[in-house]
Amino acid sequence: MYYTHPNQLIIKINKSKMESGFSMMGHEELREAYKNLTPSGLALYLYFMENKDSYTSALSPADFCKKYGLSESSYRRAKRELKDKGYIVDRESNKVDFYSQPQSEKTIEEEIEELTETLKNVGNKVCAISEEKKILMLDKMVELDIKNVKDLNVKKVLLKEGLKFAFGMIEKGSVLEGLL
Repeated sequence: MYYTHPNQLIIKINKSKMESGFSMMGHEELREAYKNLTPSGLALYLYFMENKDSYTSALSPADFCKKYGLSESSYRRAKRELKDKGYIVDRESNKVDFYSQPQSEKTIEEEIEELTETLKNVGNKVCAISEEKKILMLDKMVELDIKNVKDLNVKKVLLKEGLKFAFGMIEKGSVLEGLL
């Protein structure tokens, strides 16, 4: 006998016996996907979850659309959603990894490292344009004093400011316009 509240039902689950064609997935990760994804995003998630761990194949949008009764545009939106939410992560030009749980975004340290490298590359381009721009670029970097900033969020903002300044100098072509 089960103790129930007036709003509860006692349910007996009856499933088909499966020898093949079934998926194993964690309850929590499935619930999380259900909460975070649109219906078409969840369909693509389930499509990927039909495969065993570490399985690699060529994704067929037509097969997915046929199995789930969705349009190609729904497939594209679902794929974009899974990428945006960290379930699909780009690996190489036409290769991706699917994760049953979203992968966290880059750490702030990784973002700062990327921004710093980009700023160095763009700064080198600015310096190659003219000696005047080189001096202005160096003055801007001294003014920002990025190396001595301890707060990583402030450092990130300053790096972005330096990039904006450098890109402005390159795109606008004149020293005066680069200062604006």
